[in-house]
Amino acid sequence: MIGIDTIHLRIPVNLSGVLHEKQWRHSIYSAGQDNESERWDYQSKIHPSIYSIYHPQSYAGVPALIIKVNSLARLEFGNNYTAFACVDDAIQTLASALNDDPAIPHIEDLSSALLVRLDVCGHYQIGEDGVLQYLNVLSRSCYPHRTRICYQNPSSL
Repeated sequence: MIGIDTIHLRIPVNLSGVLHEKQWRHSIYSAGQDNESERWDYQSKIHPSIYSIYHPQSYAGVPALIIKVNSLARLEFGNNYTAFACVDDAIQTLASALNDDPAIPHIEDLSSALLVRLDVCGHYQIGEDGVLQYLNVLSRSCYPHRTRICYQNPSSL
């Protein structure tokens, strides 16, 4: 079992004239000194955890669609902790979700995508006796972007 959380893909595809302009937000942004770039953004209405960005000309000089999924497990199971039986199931879930939304152009084969980010997790059985010790260690650990709370605080249990 593999826990897949966040996944970002970059797909080399030209979508000029294909995007639903009423649903995709167009913007021009500064990409460096005297260099402006164009970008299209779309937050899926059907699957809010899917965010897409289209660059008609990416940094590499070719068009690219970036698909960002905040939590693939939440997309499939409705929670963040249920694991996929295998990676193929996770890919099928993503392909199905992308095909569900008519505003996202159909991607024939996700295998052409470049994997930009993949957050995975493992589930460890700590048993009832180890819960307090585990929470104690976590409360003293430093993680970027995490607000520390005391594990003995009743409101945090």
